[in-house]
Amino acid sequence: MSEWINDFNGIAIKFNDRLIQIKTDAALFDYLAQKGNGSLEIAEYVLKKYQELHQKELDIQRDSIAIEILAHVYSDRLGTLIMGLESKIPNKEKNPLLLLSEGYLKELRKHTEVIDIGERSIDSNRKIWDGFVPYKQLIFGILNHNA
Repeated sequence: MSEWINDFNGIAIKFNDRLIQIKTDAALFDYLAQKGNGSLEIAEYVLKKYQELHQKELDIQRDSIAIEILAHVYSDRLGTLIMGLESKIPNKEKNPLLLLSEGYLKELRKHTEVIDIGERSIDSNRKIWDGFVPYKQLIFGILNHNA
């Protein structure tokens, strides 16, 4: 396994064989929150850096990487926001949103702490992210400057 590299705006990234891992943390959130920064720039960087480190291309489309990053970042953010509402919601024991946060959202956040972006041969979810590529304009349009 490789080491975490933080040379792209402080974002922690690992470059393994056929797999890139990105930490979903403050550095990634801060980068994406800045106008003009987006997941496409991260995807371009990781593809270039992967080729530099492994002397071969990573067999993943740039847009598929970008969409996977966004899906993980914004699902993690959703979980954080909903769990943060706990103190503001009355009838906590009966509120379906909080019941959801106790189970599903905690599990979701656990799975979004590190984004595993792998080639199809090792990543069974690659087909899901590749399937969203035809809708990239819609996805990037909805997220606007946060994409």
